[in-house]
Formats: sequence, structure tokens, C-alpha cells
Amino acid sequence: VYDQLKQLDLSQRLPFESESFDMVSCVGTLTYLAPSSGVLAEFVRVTKPGGHICYNIRTDHKLAWLETEKAMVANGSWQLLTETEPRPYLPNNPDYADKVLTVISCYRKTV
Repeated sequence: VYDQLKQLDLSQRLPFESESFDMVSCVGTLTYLAPSSGVLAEFVRVTKPGGHICYNIRTDHKLAWLETEKAMVANGSWQLLTETEPRPYLPNNPDYADKVLTVISCYRKTV
């Protein structure tokens, strides 16, 4: 149960203390941000050690994020737990249906 709802600009520093959350999830948003925004590092910052970060990225944007994701594994920020096969992004929307796909990634914070 949530006790707050906030509208945030994910291209800016998140207004939360470091290590505030057991889990961070982000759905349908990263498509509209650049990997250079630092949003993934911010997700790590606000997640408690051992906590989880899960998000989806459309497959037509996934390649742009791949370098950032791999760099964060290499620098020890997080460990990939699972990544789904591509699946329909908006399956009931006739403009998208099976034409636009998304991948869901889940990581564990390791630092």
C-alpha cells in the first residue's frame, strides 16, 4: 500500500534519500529518456543494498540502453537477475499489437 504519490522528472536527481527503497519499478517510461539521463544510476542510489530494480524498455530502444546496463554490471552497481524475451508492448492497441515489443529487466543492487 502506498502512502504517497509523486510526479517526478526522471531526468533529474530523485528527491529521495539514498537506500530508501527495497524495490524500484519503472514501466513504460524509459522509452522517453536518454540513457545519459542517469536514471538507472538514480534507481540504484535510492535502492537498498540487495534490493531490486525492475523496468521495461521497448525493443526499438533497448540497444541504446544496453551499454549503460552492461557498464553498471561491470562496475558492480547491480547484477542481472532476469530479462524476459520480447513481448507485446501494448497488446490490445491495434496500432502497436505485435509490432512494438518490450523487454522486462530485473536487477539486484550489489553496492
